[in-house]
Amino acid sequence: MVSLKERLEPFSDAGPLVNYLARLILELHLACRSPSAAQELNRCYTAYEHISDYAGMANCKMMEADSRLSPPFASPVSLNLIPADSASAVGEEHIWDPYELHLPLDYSQEAQETYALALSLFERANCERGQAAVLLRQACCLHVLARQLSIDDDSRHTMLKEAGEMLDQAQLLFGVDEANLMVVLGHQILLDISRGVNTTTIHDRATEIGKWGVDAGNEKVAHFIGLVMLRFAKHEYAKFSRFDMATRAYECAYECFIALGDVVPAFQTLAARAWMQHGMYNSAATILFIDRAREMFESVLSYYDQGISNAPDTELGKMESRGLLAQRFQIISSFLNKAKSMYLRMKELEVLEEWQTQHAWFIEHDKSFQFMREHLEKDDAKLPTRLRDHNLWQRSLVANAIHMKFAVAEITFDRHLEDGNLADAEQAFASFFNEMSLMEPGYSRDFFLLLAYNRVGDHRQARVVLNSMTDSVLFNDLLERFLEGRGLQGEFPDIAGNALNVCVMARDMKRGYQLIQTISQISPSFFENIVESASDFIFRLADYSIIMLNNDHPETAFRKLLKARELIELRRTATIDADARGSSLVTHLVNVFLTLTKICLRCEQAGIPLAVLSFYEHGHSENASWGDHALLFLEEARARSVLDSLQTVDHISGATSGKTLSEITYKRRALRHLQALRVRNERQEREQAQLEAELRDLAGNSLSASTEEFIQATNASVDPALLYGCIPGNAVVIEASFSPHGSLIFAITSAGIENAREEPVTVSDLRRPVLEYLGLMQQMTGIKSSEEDVRKRQVDELGEQISAVLLKPFEDTIRTKTHVIFSVSDPLTAFPLSALPFDGEPLLAHVAVSQIPSLTVLYHLSRRQATTAAPTVSVFAKTSAMPAVEGATRHANGKDGDEEEEEEEEQVLYMARIEAVNIARLFATWPIEASRVTRREFREYIQGGSAVLHIGTHGDVDHHHPLLSFISIGEEFRVLDLLEVQSRAHLLVFAACLSGLGRATLSNEVLGFTHVVLGTGCQAYIGTLWKVNDFGSMLLMTLFYRQLKDQHAISLAEAMRRAQHDMLRLDTEGVRLFLDGLLDAWAAMDSACDDHGLTGFLSDARYVLATTKMMLDQLDLASPFYWASFMLVGYGDFKFAVQDSNEFGIH
Repeated sequence: MVSLKERLEPFSDAGPLVNYLARLILELHLACRSPSAAQELNRCYTAYEHISDYAGMANCKMMEADSRLSPPFASPVSLNLIPADSASAVGEEHIWDPYELHLPLDYSQEAQETYALALSLFERANCERGQAAVLLRQACCLHVLARQLSIDDDSRHTMLKEAGEMLDQAQLLFGVDEANLMVVLGHQILLDISRGVNTTTIHDRATEIGKWGVDAGNEKVAHFIGLVMLRFAKHEYAKFSRFDMATRAYECAYECFIALGDVVPAFQTLAARAWMQHGMYNSAATILFIDRAREMFESVLSYYDQGISNAPDTELGKMESRGLLAQRFQIISSFLNKAKSMYLRMKELEVLEEWQTQHAWFIEHDKSFQFMREHLEKDDAKLPTRLRDHNLWQRSLVANAIHMKFAVAEITFDRHLEDGNLADAEQAFASFFNEMSLMEPGYSRDFFLLLAYNRVGDHRQARVVLNSMTDSVLFNDLLERFLEGRGLQGEFPDIAGNALNVCVMARDMKRGYQLIQTISQISPSFFENIVESASDFIFRLADYSIIMLNNDHPETAFRKLLKARELIELRRTATIDADARGSSLVTHLVNVFLTLTKICLRCEQAGIPLAVLSFYEHGHSENASWGDHALLFLEEARARSVLDSLQTVDHISGATSGKTLSEITYKRRALRHLQALRVRNERQEREQAQLEAELRDLAGNSLSASTEEFIQATNASVDPALLYGCIPGNAVVIEASFSPHGSLIFAITSAGIENAREEPVTVSDLRRPVLEYLGLMQQMTGIKSSEEDVRKRQVDELGEQISAVLLKPFEDTIRTKTHVIFSVSDPLTAFPLSALPFDGEPLLAHVAVSQIPSLTVLYHLSRRQATTAAPTVSVFAKTSAMPAVEGATRHANGKDGDEEEEEEEEQVLYMARIEAVNIARLFATWPIEASRVTRREFREYIQGGSAVLHIGTHGDVDHHHPLLSFISIGEEFRVLDLLEVQSRAHLLVFAACLSGLGRATLSNEVLGFTHVVLGTGCQAYIGTLWKVNDFGSMLLMTLFYRQLKDQHAISLAEAMRRAQHDMLRLDTEGVRLFLDGLLDAWAAMDSACDDHGLTGFLSDARYVLATTKMMLDQLDLASPFYWASFMLVGYGDFKFAVQDSNEFGIH
């Protein structure tokens, strides 16, 4: 090219061609980062200047600015992203991703001036397209800079506004240049995403780009724009943790690729969204997107097959075919592995095994796998060094097999734990341990052994395994390569992170500290910068900090944990999606807050001055003590989803925009959970279609940036003085968090923190007595027998073990109070705490007991006062056995209700009818026939004027989809439907429905139920931990409501305590008198029954009560079987402002 230019230079009429060649040569110099690039640039500029070619001069200046800002493989026009095609299923590009993540764009004053000069020269040349090109670049540079700033930064808003104006100008100046107009349109879309613009057209505009690419025959430009959108989405999530912006960018990329007919990247956007939702622990959305990606999988394979078959039978064609085979292998293998990880998280064993069968088929029969195996099993000099391993293929197969065996054991373990079956749970891993003992030691075997021992809480055996692993094995035999500086952008981050994690699991902090030194030697910035994603970086910082704290480096640990906390809060703040926000604080992330709590407690014990905190950005009150800081950090890890709901209710109450936000959020969640069901019945299909249509009409199906600013406001900590002030003077809050690393337990009163303890008791240590206790409670019959006496003694013994952890350390404080409020984590979230032994009697004999998700939740609930002069009550029950609700499911066993129980009728709850009439009579009202109440009507009752709603109908808990748990009224009323409600009721009572909440949970939620109910705005609810005795429920509920009616200023917790205590003290004669009183009262009601529809409620009532009286001598009424399963959750100190005990609300 240089030679041709030199030969043409003597010819005067070849001037334009010479200048064109000069610019091409310049571009090559710039692309190659040639040392002569600056010289060539100056030479080219001078040549244009000599002939007064202002457009040529402007082009040189624009190229100069571009080269200052971006390397050859990126550009300001691509937002300094690298729009490279990837063969990974989720769009990962291991060569480019690490560079792109930290690729700077230094929009220096010099670069700005160079662009400004280029713009002025284009204006002088009257070249509008040139002006547009510069404006496009200037807008992109501002967009890149703005993305680095916080969402609430005023400078960000200013930059984005200015960038938008520049893009609008560029759009006008490009005129009929369709290709560049599409590039501008792509950037306007991405800019709108960054600005949080609420637009209904964003998807349509992305589709327009794809359609234009087909119609104009310019698929490459449209493909480039789609790739920029895809890379933008990945960058937003991986680097900035902006989940919602990433989601919208992925959506636009998908629409562009689908319209373009670009099947591979369209598939990658779906798989990437599934992987992103997986990273947020959002199971419902993960299922939705992975299933959609699977639907496209065959089309992706067909694309590669067609390309391979169309390759010409030439040497070049054979190279193309081999390249496509390698890409086909990579996209299949990456999708199989990513999908396997997602199905593992969802605990869907059957789907996982089906997927593994498909994986095995590809390994054995797929041509791309055969091709790759042949290359890996021979010494191919063309392969990268890391792949030249004769055993690599076999090792990968062994690793996959071990992973699957571990997965099956873990899923089986968790399922048995949820059923309260500890023996079978432990047997699942015992079988895994036996299988692993027959295998040769190695990285995969030892790594999964460590994971398994950690899951069962056997830290001693985990340490034995770790001690058997050399540093080389810990780094998968790649340590020497890493020390040489090779592979640092590929395998190193994951392997190094895993090495630290197993040291934490095995509690070998000395070994962990040594590994930190080795890792820092290999990569000095490993603990300073995000290498792969913000989520992985948070996990890494958590393990690093635990190790540093236990090696006497609390300051370093504190600083790194604050950084991890900042990233966690950033991810929550930038996530409007309620399901993703609610599930984002998983165990590893919770450990960040728990370790911060430990550091503060240790600093207080060591007498370290508070002044050292002035050097850190912690966001807490300046007057807080070390103990206050510890408590605030602990609170930040608890019940964030219900806090979001409560603060949202406070913030948006009565506002039209707020109601729209609430409605969109509810409908999105309802739709997603319906879409995630593997099988939907006809009613669910209709509801899904209706929700899809309604969401299209609601505010463009998007939310504005102002919503993110509100969410950021809801994350603010509550001042410690306000937290302490919401605790009544007669109460103590016992707040306990249990983790694999020990426990943190606080006793807090209105005066502040009375006691705070860091104990070695882990979640695994406590799990055994808790599960055994719950199992025995559910085996009880309530009938006098020697077997029942044995069970009661065993329950007392197990209760003593639990009390020794939870009550004994604070017994002096408890004895001075009349109310204990528990805020506890797994495994005590659904446990009969009132039955724990204290001073030789159940705790309820001494104090009232309630439960709260967190102290901050208590603060918000306590701010709402009674709105009625008396406790008005609405009572729901069914008069007779009704046919199973259409579409009702028994999800606990995974079968559809229509499939398993199509003709089955609900069990008749005779005592629930009697209970309903008793309660209604106390408050001079009549029970409501629940079978005639629709979902909409029931929602109106919750939002209506009754202070108490008592629901005595059937229901069922869905342990796989908790939000689809339902109450049986005229149609299913799901827990999910409560999300749309802002309740005016102060108390919801679930007396017979949703039994089974006491099934063991593996997180800090009670199946999501507590958070949803309290999130509606009601003060408290009463529910049952397991299926209750019909007679016991009637007796306890009647006693409870009598307390509310007769006592003028009694708290909910004290009313429940007295009711339970009365049951505990009742003898046979007392119960007989109670039943006689009911019969006598009803004899006087016969004339009113027909007028108010009570005949159905009271049919067979006398017979049922008479039969019960005959059995009283056999009943052990003091047994916790009858009263322990009821739990009061929420603001237990709430009191109704009763003015006149003779005034009752009538409904």
